Amino acid sequence: MVFGSIVLVFLIFALGYSNNIIYIFVFLMISTSLTSMYVANRNMDYIRFKNAYCGDVFVNQSNPVRITVENISPKPRYDFNILIRDKKEIVVDKELSDIPAMSERMVELLWSPAVRGWQQLPRFQIESLYPFGMLRAWKNYLSTDQVLVFPEKKGSLAFPLNHRSQKNAGQEGLFRDLREYSRGDQIRRIDWRASTKHQDLLVKVFESEDSQSFEFSWQDTAHISSFEDRVSQLALWIDSCERQQANYSLEIGPHFIKLNKGPHQFRHCMQILAELQTGDVS
Repeated sequence: MVFGSIVLVFLIFALGYSNNIIYIFVFLMISTSLTSMYVANRNMDYIRFKNAYCGDVFVNQSNPVRITVENISPKPRYDFNILIRDKKEIVVDKELSDIPAMSERMVELLWSPAVRGWQQLPRFQIESLYPFGMLRAWKNYLSTDQVLVFPEKKGSLAFPLNHRSQKNAGQEGLFRDLREYSRGDQIRRIDWRASTKHQDLLVKVFESEDSQSFEFSWQDTAHISSFEDRVSQLALWIDSCERQQANYSLEIGPHFIKLNKGPHQFRHCMQILAELQTGDVS
């Protein structure tokens, strides 16, 4: 827009003063813009989105999404940016730079969905201002894959005190070793002396922790008024148990997941919470 206005102003001067030098300058600017348009499109023609991959995705958390872009041309292509757009607003922008001939590049973008449940990946866009920065060439990629977005992990770190949980809370057993502090660990288990020595928070691990178990249910969150906050609270407790390698179960509506631990147990519980609707627990 600015470039076109400048060309128009010079063209008016050239017509008004019949100055050949200004005419030459105007035609040079026009030819440069036309050349830039051709080169910019050729630079983008051979670029393809190959795939998009993400692991576990949580609401309101910066989740890495790995985008693979390939250059199918026998020549390198130059000066690319890759970004996530929400309508016309740029959410994430990351420089991809040049892509060598007949090769592919992987870039990691951070995506923060606002709603749990099955969601479509956002619209990705690759763009380039090559060669002169005058014109922008771009391509969009909208994946048809659905991603299950887990609920936000927030609430109280204290586990619910009831007859079903913390069966071994008062029987810590023999000291085994130390590990790094993770969200949800009890403050009384921090070894302050060792933490000062290693310049990192360390907590004590006891032998009996392997048999510690927590049984969570929807009733444990009855004191919370918001439905989404209740879901988030259960998600936080499950995440804390998994980090501490403690066994846990979940009973909610028609769903009951037996005591266990590990990635499969974690994703099974999180899937139940991600898909939970108000009618499931009424």
